[in-house]
Order: sequence, then structure tokens, then C-alpha cells
Amino acid sequence: MDIDISKMLERVGIAEQDMKIFVDRITRLEDKELTEFLLIVEQLGKDGESDELNSIIEEVYDEVPVDVETFFTDKDYFGKVGKDLYPKLLDDLIDLFEGDYVEVVLCGAIGWGKSFFTTMTMCRILYEVSCLKNPQAAYDQANGSTLFFPNISITLTQAKRVIFGKIKNALLMSPYFREKFSFSPYAEYMEFPKNILLSAVAMSGVMGMDVFAAAMDESNFLDVVEESKMARGRKYDAAEVIYSSIARRIKSRFLKRGKLPGKLIMLSSANYPGDFTDRKKKEAEENKLIFVRDYSEWQTKPEGKYLSKRFWVSMGNENEAPKIVEDKAESEKYKDKGIEVIEIPLDYIADFRRDIEGSLRDIAGKSKILVQRFITQTEKIFDAADADRKHPFNLKETTLIDGGCFIRDLLAKRWENKDGQIVWRPIVSPRKRRFCHIDLAKTGDAAGFCVGHDKGEVQVTRRNEERELYIEVMPVVYIDVMLRIVPPQGGEINFGNIRSLIYELQNMGFLFELVTLDSYQSSDTIQILKGRGIKSEELSVDVSMEPYNEVKSALYEDRLLLYWYDIVLEELKYLIKKEKEAKVHHLPNRSKDVSDCLAGVVYNCVQWLRNPRRKPPPAPSEGYLEGDIKVKQEVPDSENWILKR
Repeated sequence: MDIDISKMLERVGIAEQDMKIFVDRITRLEDKELTEFLLIVEQLGKDGESDELNSIIEEVYDEVPVDVETFFTDKDYFGKVGKDLYPKLLDDLIDLFEGDYVEVVLCGAIGWGKSFFTTMTMCRILYEVSCLKNPQAAYDQANGSTLFFPNISITLTQAKRVIFGKIKNALLMSPYFREKFSFSPYAEYMEFPKNILLSAVAMSGVMGMDVFAAAMDESNFLDVVEESKMARGRKYDAAEVIYSSIARRIKSRFLKRGKLPGKLIMLSSANYPGDFTDRKKKEAEENKLIFVRDYSEWQTKPEGKYLSKRFWVSMGNENEAPKIVEDKAESEKYKDKGIEVIEIPLDYIADFRRDIEGSLRDIAGKSKILVQRFITQTEKIFDAADADRKHPFNLKETTLIDGGCFIRDLLAKRWENKDGQIVWRPIVSPRKRRFCHIDLAKTGDAAGFCVGHDKGEVQVTRRNEERELYIEVMPVVYIDVMLRIVPPQGGEINFGNIRSLIYELQNMGFLFELVTLDSYQSSDTIQILKGRGIKSEELSVDVSMEPYNEVKSALYEDRLLLYWYDIVLEELKYLIKKEKEAKVHHLPNRSKDVSDCLAGVVYNCVQWLRNPRRKPPPAPSEGYLEGDIKVKQEVPDSENWILKR
């Protein structure tokens, strides 16, 4: 059809900046629809009115929807509720409904109006559907089918209390929904005419429902489970799974010519970098169908709501904690160093002085990892790492069947004793017994291996529960070896190969006081090691906070001596502690396999020092020459692969 659509649209007053959008939408029409549309445009351009358009409107609508601003400000619709709508949020609602958005992401601080914005959005969608004579027919659904509006939260109680409850209260205050489109409100759902159902749903109950529009609350705080049974051994990200399921169902049921009538709303306060809404924000940079609003608490409020005076907060970086800056000139110095600085109304300075990291998350909406870091003084991690020491393994991480092996000269040195025999001894602390912790791995996951020892003791000043000072003797922990072990392609890690690492260290003169293993399939390895005369037992660093607390104390008191091993430094840097949980976690897409082993070694060193029955260092014998250790042992062929290379 050779028609200049742009010129026809100009005749009916379509602005130049909107022309591309209209032309794009029109080209999606089928031939019959396009013919009807062009007839309507011709009639409007000629007479300012179209009988064809009026006929379609009468056929489709009981009532033509009023514009967004009228809906939220007119007392006959939502004016009683809309009077509390900040002007900035009203502008955002107009932008949302005038655009082609199908997903809505609301994130940032607590208190800027995410829940209220979601309530208004759901009510507007519900209103637009209510204006149709037959919504099911309009959206090509079977007669009698239900248009479902779920309001989803982590639990049913929270779902009822937050978004669902606010929508119910707002609808009850609206003359339109009381008189023209009245509904039956119940504890967990609301029934509307025309087979429309709006309900509160727990996250676990939404799967399998046919959804028209949905609100998903606190999506950042859903579990991300590594090695989940629900994901058949892969990572299970609940927010991603639920979002994808709902989005697929909305699109499969209601997608028409690239346009969705309903919307999927995801709202959550900031949690950590890379959380669900953070990922959606990045996706929105390319996907223009995603509507994003990410505000600090004060950014949505009208002018005059806060003091005109400001203070500044340096957001810090990987090695520098956030800091309050009350002088603007000083704040520029941080900017010059490439550090983000935010300007904040003076009203909040007491909050930031009391808890700067919590305020950054809850008030400023900044999902900086420092907010939830287990080790907040991250500079201590790097201070503990000796950059001059080299990793004593020829690979940063290994499958143990890829040619990976110890670099012996970095760990031990050869010596000829009086009988002419060549013996080996550790270069550092040759008489000290070692502690080893192994984090065994499941299929598809990595294992960790760490060896260290008590290199000496120092006195540290502590406070007891009564806040009284006292002196305690604590070990200086020297880490000899750290290693991440990954499964081979399509295979599993051989536990026998991990045990062989211990045997080779024994051949280099390392004496082991204790080898501990996490609980996963550790019983066989413990039994085998005990059979070889190596004291072994189970230790889980996830049962209590004590092992990781010992790591933090050792770092803060400069008692942990590491070498520069990127894997463990990154793991320590991104450890987090969730509120109300006595457990250290890692961020999604991060790991803590090696740091778990480090925690096990540090904990064992501390416990050994506190043991009044600990053994003295072994006395020199024929196996020693000026401190050299000779270790005689037989290694079975099945576990001798490292020694044979």
C-alpha cells in the first residue's frame, strides 16, 4: 500500500518528535486494520471527527479512559488518594503510561514511594481494563477466563500487608471503584466484575498462574541458592525464576503486535551490587521497554521539604571506607581521586553519623558492598598479603589432572644429612606442625585447600562483656598454601588427588598436627587419613561465626600472614553477613571455597594455642640436620600420582 503515512499523521496534529513512534506502531497493523486506521485518519483530517472511530470506541469501550493526570487528580476517580502523590511521581506515572513500557523496575532507597507508585500503577491498569466492554475479547482470551492481577511478596502475610493492602485501601477511597466498578474485598483477594481477580500471593504460590499484570515486592531479598535441587545442581535465583515465569505467561497470553496491555512491576530497596534490580537496570540500558526509577529518599520530595544546607559523603572504594565530608571543597578532592561523592540534605546528618553504611543503603539507596561487608576494613586484607611471596603452585586453580603441581623450591629446601641422604624441610618454621582445612566439593562446584601454622604469639588488647580491657595471647598465623580446585570438564574432583596434596607436603618435611574437612562426604577421607597416622576430624565453618570471626580479628590485629593469591583476596573482600543469621555468605556469582579453608586453618591455630595439653615441637633426631626434617612414608600407588611426576 503506497501511502505517505507521515503526511497523513501531520494532518491530524501528530508532533514531529512522536512521528516515528506512531509510524512504527502503524506498520505492525494487519492490512484490514491498516485500511480502517487510514480511513479514520482521513476523516479526522477532513472533518475533525470520525464516525468509524466512534463506532469502534462504542464497540470496544463502556467508557473511554480519562488521561493519566485526570485519573490521579480528579476527585471522581483517584483524587482523594492522588493528593498525596508527589509531583515528581505524577510526572513519572504519566511517562510510564504514555510510553511502550512492559516492565517496571523500582529500586533505590527505602521511603521514596516505591510501594505507593506501584499501588497507583496497578490501580490505573485495573481502571483501563474496567473501561472495556469485554476485556477477554479485547485481548483474544476465551470468554469466561480470568484476568489475574497478583501482588507477590516473599510470604503471604507480607503480600497481604504491603502492596495488596495499599491497593485495597486506595480502591475503597475511589468513587469510581465504589460506584461504577464496585468489587468484593476479601482477606487475600478482591473480585471485580468482568472476571477480574486481584490477590495477594506468596512467591511460592505464583508459579503456573495466568497473569495479566503483577507486582513483585522485595525481589532483591529472595534467595540465591548455589547447587539447588530446584535447578538440578545449578544456581537457583528465585527472583529470576519467578520473574521469567510471570513474564513468559504475560507475553504468551497477552502480547499483541509487540505491545503488552499489562505490566510486570518489580520493586525492592537496594541490597548489594549485582542484585536482581541492579541487573535489570543494566538490561534497561539496551532494552527500552523497561521503565526504571532509582531514587534516594529525598529525591522524590517537593522543594522546601528539606533544609537547603547540604553535606557530602564519599562513597569510598575497595580499600577505603565511606566518609562524611562537611566541606564542599574537600569533597572535590575525593572526586578527583575517582571516588563517587553524593550530596545529601543536612536533615540526614545524624543518621549518617550514627550508621553511615546502613544510611547509604536505606536513605541514599546505594547498594555498595561496604554496606553489608563482613570485613569492612578491606585495606587490611591487602595489607596481610605479601606481594613478594609467590603462589607455591604452578597454576592459580587446578583440576589436579591438568599438570598442576607444587613448586617445591618455594615451600621447602633439600639437604644432605650425615648419612648422605637427601632430606627436605619447610623453608618457614621447619619445626612447626601444620594445620590443613579442606572444603570438599560437589559435582560442578569448586573445592578449597589451605595449609598454615602458628608462627608465633603476640599479646593483644581485648574488651570483655563488661567493656573492661584485658590482655590475651593470640597466634600469628602464617599461611603456607592456598589452592582452589575445580572439577574437570564434564567430570568430578577426585578426593584421592586432594589427599595426595597432603602426602606430597609430608614428603617435603611438613608435619601435620590436624587436618579438618567440611561435612560433605568427609567421612571416607577422614578414615583414610587416620589410617595413615594423620589426625583428622570434621569441621564446618558455616555452623557458627567463630571461624570467620577469628579471621577478621587476625586481619584487624595484623596477625594473618598471606601471600598475594587473587582468589582468596577477592573472596574475603566480598564476604557478607546477612541480618539475623549467624553465618557468613558470599555474594551471588562469587565464591568462598578457599576463604572457608583459610577460616578453618586460622580457627584451628587459635584452638591449638588455647589447648593446655598441646605438644612441644618435635626434638631433633636422625631426620634433622640443623632443623631439617626427614619424613619417611610409603604412598600407595593409587594416591602417588603427584609424587611420580
